[in-house]
This record gives sequence, C-alpha cells and structure tokens, in this order.
Amino acid sequence: MELESTRAQCPHVSPFRPKEQQAYAGENEELGQIGAMVSEPKAQPQLVEGPGGEIEVQDPAGEEQDPAEEDDDDEQYAGVSLTTLMEEKRWEAALRRLERMQVTQQNSFKDFLGSALQQTVAGTCALVSTTKCVEVQHRWEYEALHGTSTFPCNAAAPRKLRKACLRKNIWTPQKGADIGDVLNKIQEQGGVRTTNGPTPAPSLLPVHSWQHHRWDRGGGLTADRIADLLDTRGPFVGVLWVCPWYALFDSAEDWDLVYQSGCARDEMHQFLSVDCFGENNLGLHSVVCFGYRVCDGELHVLILDNHKPTGPERWIHFSELEEVFTISVKLMNPLIHQGQGGSPIRYPQSRYETE
Repeated sequence: MELESTRAQCPHVSPFRPKEQQAYAGENEELGQIGAMVSEPKAQPQLVEGPGGEIEVQDPAGEEQDPAEEDDDDEQYAGVSLTTLMEEKRWEAALRRLERMQVTQQNSFKDFLGSALQQTVAGTCALVSTTKCVEVQHRWEYEALHGTSTFPCNAAAPRKLRKACLRKNIWTPQKGADIGDVLNKIQEQGGVRTTNGPTPAPSLLPVHSWQHHRWDRGGGLTADRIADLLDTRGPFVGVLWVCPWYALFDSAEDWDLVYQSGCARDEMHQFLSVDCFGENNLGLHSVVCFGYRVCDGELHVLILDNHKPTGPERWIHFSELEEVFTISVKLMNPLIHQGQGGSPIRYPQSRYETE
C-alpha cells in the first residue's frame, strides 16, 4: 500500500479540530441568511409626483427585476415553505460536509473481526480485548491463505484466563490488568481458548510474541507510526483514556463523529478530569484497533469496543492512543475448516518460522 503521499499531510502533534462542528456552524449561518431573506418584508409601492404634476406609482421591486424574471421566481417558490427552503440548504450543507470529510487514505480489517466479544465482568476490558485480538490475528493469517470465511474458530469468553490472572494478582476488579501481563499469561496457558470448530480444529489459539509501543517511548505513536503498524502487523490492542461522553460515539449511528477526550497523553489533565467527573466515570480502557482513515490530513482509528454485543465500533483520533500492543500468532495446521490435518505451515504476515 503506498502511503507516503497522503501520510505527509497528517499532522502528527497538532490538536484535533472537529470538522463536523465547523460544518454545522457554517450551515447555521447560511440558514439564518435564508430565513432572513425569505421573511424580509417586501418594499411597498410609493406614489410619486411627476414633472408635469401627474401622479405615478413606483414599485421598488419592479425596478430591480423585470416581469419575466419575477414570474420565474414566483413559479419557483410558489407553495414552498420556509421549512422546505431550509431543508434544501441543509442538504447542500451536508454535501459540503462530505467534501470536507473526503477520505484520501484508508485500511480496514473488518472482514476478519467476526463477532464482538463483550465484557461479562466489569473491569475486564484488558482480558477481553486481548483475547479478541488474538482471535482476529489468527483469522487474518488463516484466511489470507485459505480464503474468506474459512477460519472455523471463535474465542471463548476469558473466564479461565480471568481466574488465572486473579490468582496471580495480574488482574483485580478495582484496577484491571496490564496488557503485557495478560499476554504473558495467555502464552503460559498455551493460547486463547475457543468455543467451536470441527475436529481437528484447535481448542487453543497460540500467541507467538507481542510488542509494546507507547506514545512517549521509542518511535512514539505518531499518525504515520499507527497507520504503518496497522498496515504491516494487522489489528492490535490499543489503550486510551475515556471520558463520560465516550459512550455517545458509535460509528453505526454517525460515521463522521470522532472521539476526543481532551486530555489524551496528559497525566495532569487526566488527574484533573478524575477530580471533576469522578473515578467511576472515566479512566484507561483497552480495545481492538482494526482500521484507519485519513480525512483532510487527520488520522482517525476505527476500534472494536467490548461494552455491548455489537462492540460497538467507534472512530477515535489517533492521538487518543496512549499505548498499543501488536501481536504475532503461532502457526496452525492447514485446512482445519475442512477437517483435515497436515504439515505445519508458515503464516505470511507474522513470518513465524517453525523450529
């Protein structure tokens, strides 16, 4: 995928500017002008004394427009209400908004998501998102070789993983868990447990390795870096700061809305936000990141959440990601979707070599 031409337009550290608010502001101004134009009282005819003392009637509207044009306007607006005129202007404003939101670059792994995995126990977002991401990685690797919808496995709810993490104090209901510790525990257990699949489909989805990336370490998490990680390593687990208005964002309801907390990557502002809204209403949250788009030079990341049976999917600004964890999965035998065994194969994306 050629990225350089469009990535050069991505501002890596510039603050997010909500395009939709600018669009609506312009729309409201134009609607006000239309309303004033339609409701403006027409100039009344005046009686004027001519040079010879005769009385003439002057119509200011008639001086500005010839009768033919006036008839055309009357026919055009006959029976048209102010509401209808405003609806027409709103449609024009919506078209202008779409132009401003024009996507110049995008990538998505939605075809490999499967069904969303919902939290059944509060505070388990780290366990659920990590489990789901391992499943998505295996589906991507497998179906890249065998075709769409051939991967027969789905990740099970991480109940045994949760109990194991609780025993080792990796996870607590109050503090949650660190993604890296969860991934280590998954490797220790042999992989992510599955719910279904015909024999000899595996009951575990192994993890080969994982890598941690933070916004303030190494190469950071710039727009270019995040897009490159998605392009080359596929879906990954992302951690972001969520505020009370986070739940209002759902790409199924509004594809254009992009979440921004206002205190991303800023510990002081995050501390103050807890003081303002309470610790039960906000905090760090982990999700699966599986796509992106570049709109007017801004990078937006598409995530799969774990709050509802549908996820839901949300758009967030790239700068909301505090840290991400890329995952490389172990190979499995081929053709498990047909109930056949075979020699181990090498997944092309993770480039995992058999020992």
